[in-house]
Amino acid sequence: MWHFLQPASIIRLRKFWVEFTCHRCKPALVTKKIEGIEMNIREKLSANEWKGEIGFTIESREPERVVARMPVTEAAKNPFGTMHAGALIWFADIAATLCAIGDLESIGEDGSGFPLAVDLHTVLSGNERTGDLIATSTTVKRGGKLIVIRTEVRGETGRLLIDMTTTHLRAG
Repeated sequence: MWHFLQPASIIRLRKFWVEFTCHRCKPALVTKKIEGIEMNIREKLSANEWKGEIGFTIESREPERVVARMPVTEAAKNPFGTMHAGALIWFADIAATLCAIGDLESIGEDGSGFPLAVDLHTVLSGNERTGDLIATSTTVKRGGKLIVIRTEVRGETGRLLIDMTTTHLRAG
């Protein structure tokens, strides 16, 4: 009889494999092996506390272009050992916002002029386990109120991981 997953079926994904066992056959076995490291994914997913620190560095900031670098860290990874989609989007979104700001003098001390994101469209096309990620944000349109930014996040090899377009409106 076929179950949702075949007993002890192995799914091969690039340089690692994940072994899933049908819940009717061996309910405790959900294991991941990466380069000789083994961990129980079910244990990691059942955790009630998730914490970690992620950060990045601005490498260049011009009025129409921002480039930032973020290292892949354990705190930013999902249980499968790749970058968490939320961490990737967070990184791209902040780089896009800094690009949307353009000139820091355009922001009032009361926050007026700050470019509020009103739309964010992201295509996740890849992921990484190690190295640094590079976000490049460029201005597509800068009007009096409306600003459109395109951000690409790439791995160290240049492989595209995220293609994001954000639309911002300047706060009044």
